[in-house]
Order: sequence, then C-alpha cells, then structure tokens
Amino acid sequence: MNNSTSPPDLLLTIDQEGQVGVANARYTDILGYAAADLRERAVSELLEESSRSGFEVVLRGVREGPTCRRSKSVYSQPTGGTSR
Repeated sequence: MNNSTSPPDLLLTIDQEGQVGVANARYTDILGYAAADLRERAVSELLEESSRSGFEVVLRGVREGPTCRRSKSVYSQPTGGTSR
C-alpha cells in the first residue's frame, strides 16, 4: 500500500563488484551519508561484520549469473540396453 504520508522505500543499487551505484534520499538520510560519499563505496563497508560473508556469497552468485546444470540422462530400453 502506497500512502502519501509514509516515507519512501530505501533504494540502493549495487554493481557486480559490490560498489554502490545509487542511493535514494531516504537511504542516505537513514545512514547519515551524502549520496556522493556512498557512490562507488564497497557495500561490505556498510554492513555489520557478521553480515559480510553472506553478502559476499550473494554477490558471487550475481557475478556468476544464473546457472543451468546439465546432466547426461540414461534411459533403460526394454531389451536391457541403455541409451544416452
């Protein structure tokens, strides 16, 4: 629900290297940084120490992109042989 009296959502864009691209005004207000000071800063610097390793796992997944695992299927034939 979008209510005109509610504050806007926080928005932060991050590139594949984990650097801040854009932070909206609400985000900078809460963190207390100027938008220019956040730009190109490593997001991991903004996280608590305990959250950094999890962020790195997510970032690595973004860098690698979607994956599709291929496997060779083996089908049984009525004669007892197999087909690939």
